[in-house]
Amino acid sequence: MYLCRFIMTRRAGCLVTKKGKHVKIQLVKIVALFIGLFLCNSCLTITVPRHELQVGKSGYPYSTINKALNVAKAGDTIRIMDGETYSESLRINVPNLTLDLNGSILKENTIEIWDTSHVTIENGTITNVPGWGIDLEHCSNCNITNMTITMNEGVGIFVKESSFNTIENCVVEYNKGGGAGIDTFSNSNRFVNNIVRNCSIGLWVYQSSNLNEISKNVITDNKHEHGINIGHNSNENKILENIVERNESEGIILHDGVSGNLVAYNSCVENHRIGILLFRQANNNIVRENTVLDNWEGGIEIKEACNDNLLLNNIQENNDRGDRRDTGQQDDAGLGRDATNKGEGDPIPWGNHRGYLSDVDVHDWYKVFAKAGKDILIRLVSPPGSDFDLVVMGRELWKQSNKFQSLPDEILCTPKVNRFLTVCVQRWAGEGEYSLVVKPVK
Repeated sequence: MYLCRFIMTRRAGCLVTKKGKHVKIQLVKIVALFIGLFLCNSCLTITVPRHELQVGKSGYPYSTINKALNVAKAGDTIRIMDGETYSESLRINVPNLTLDLNGSILKENTIEIWDTSHVTIENGTITNVPGWGIDLEHCSNCNITNMTITMNEGVGIFVKESSFNTIENCVVEYNKGGGAGIDTFSNSNRFVNNIVRNCSIGLWVYQSSNLNEISKNVITDNKHEHGINIGHNSNENKILENIVERNESEGIILHDGVSGNLVAYNSCVENHRIGILLFRQANNNIVRENTVLDNWEGGIEIKEACNDNLLLNNIQENNDRGDRRDTGQQDDAGLGRDATNKGEGDPIPWGNHRGYLSDVDVHDWYKVFAKAGKDILIRLVSPPGSDFDLVVMGRELWKQSNKFQSLPDEILCTPKVNRFLTVCVQRWAGEGEYSLVVKPVK
């Protein structure tokens, strides 16, 4: 074999080698050959499938999620195949990984997604976790989608110091412990088309969280505070087209040094304080074209050193109406009526009392005298199949018992001075007659 250097000359449509041998090849065939090769190369697509790791308790390559996670590499998909309930603590730091729960349930443990990117968690349920449901920290471009986060003792979904992530089409409900359904201090994330209900707080954005989108969510019936809370120097967030109803405090609140936020096209209805509140140095925000109806203490209000906010074309009707849920037909704690639903509560003596809650009467408030230095026990028993909770408040005192369905709730208090304590019984689910015991501890 030897190499020939070809010299092309135009002689009767032929190629001529340096050796002088004539090779008769029609130029049109050569052109056609090169065109064909080009077209084939441009049309050829090579698809490399994702590597799928299948998990199932019987008959699948991996019997636990962690066994699959231990061998997973970037680009892999872990798919649960059997629809079973798993109780595993998961920490995901492999980039470009998909965990498809495929209808399965994770119980009693948090999913931690830390220090990674392009992770997807989808299509499952997380429940009965003593802490957070999903914990996303120092991550980017991750997706949490089609998840149900329910009956956990802390925050449903927590996003910390992470950017360009999307939380979408999730249901976050019945999470307790004083945390939010969705809680973030991060920048440039999207929270879209979620349902957040019956949590302590709805959706909380704070500690200099900027440029987030909160849109098309349904945030209702959150029991302790606001529907959407934008606070503490969080700027240029967009709060758009949300339905915010029947939350215990404000529907939407912007407060403590926030600026440049846009609140538009939201529906704020029957929240138990103010529909939309700008408070304490909330400056240069735009509130426009919101519908604000039937809120108990006001429609849209601006309070305490707020400047240069723009309010445009909002609809406000029938606000500042107070609580209209009381029927006047109950006999809570022997009062001959429904216990007061606002203020410091009705005074009751020590002893065993009975009251009633339902979907139209979700709180009863009482006032109990306690002596300095003396232990006082307050115990709540919910009716069968229901879930009522107990909160005790006093100056420099806040205690909460929020055990799940039908378990007794107990709080032991020892005030430093003689004082009245405010006791709140609040409904999370169900209805019926409860028992409230107030007694000194010998």
